[in-house]
Amino acid sequence: AVSREHEYEAVERALTDLREALWRMIEMLSRTFTEEVGYDTALQDHLERLKRAVNRRSPEEIKREVLGAVHSLSQVAEQRRLQQQQRLERLSATVSLLANDLRAARQEASLDALTRLHNRSALEDYLTTLVQLQRTFPRPASLLLIDLDHFKSINDTYGHPAGDETLRAYANRLVRSFPRRSDFLARYGGDEFVAVLPDTPLADGVRLAERHAADIRTLDHRVRDQQVA
Repeated sequence: AVSREHEYEAVERALTDLREALWRMIEMLSRTFTEEVGYDTALQDHLERLKRAVNRRSPEEIKREVLGAVHSLSQVAEQRRLQQQQRLERLSATVSLLANDLRAARQEASLDALTRLHNRSALEDYLTTLVQLQRTFPRPASLLLIDLDHFKSINDTYGHPAGDETLRAYANRLVRSFPRRSDFLARYGGDEFVAVLPDTPLADGVRLAERHAADIRTLDHRVRDQQVA
């Protein structure tokens, strides 16, 4: 009788310890699922099964219910993890597309619609940045301000479409004259253009400007079979 009494007490202690451990697990699961993925009907059912199992007398019943509930919860957790991963992947793809669209929009906003060189606003931003960098890392730079002679007569004689073609032809030649990736080429407005040449001392800037002027004199641009530039 004494032996059975001790056995009964041991079983009761084991059940008590198991119940306490289960309650702690239930509370942890409740907090985890509530904070990370939220409650749903299936999850509530599994947790209710665990709660009912805690109060059962048979260790086998508790074990059976716990194993079944834990397996089901694991499936729910894995399903939620995959859903979250898919949502994150879709979100990442959307963010990447938006970032590409934003970069393209910013680039388009910085270009002159006619010549596809940088526009005046982009030039002003670039010069501001360049001046700020010069204060910290002084480096030589040259700026060429270019005005096309007699451009008004092209518009007056051949019309504005011919003038636009001439500006595009000049812009292409400007790019060929200053091919370095660091050279910043912009249309300042009308028939005025700017070339900013970083790491270019004044003497080199003068030499490059004279070379470009000589090159432009050889430009064979025709409108209606007549040379206009």
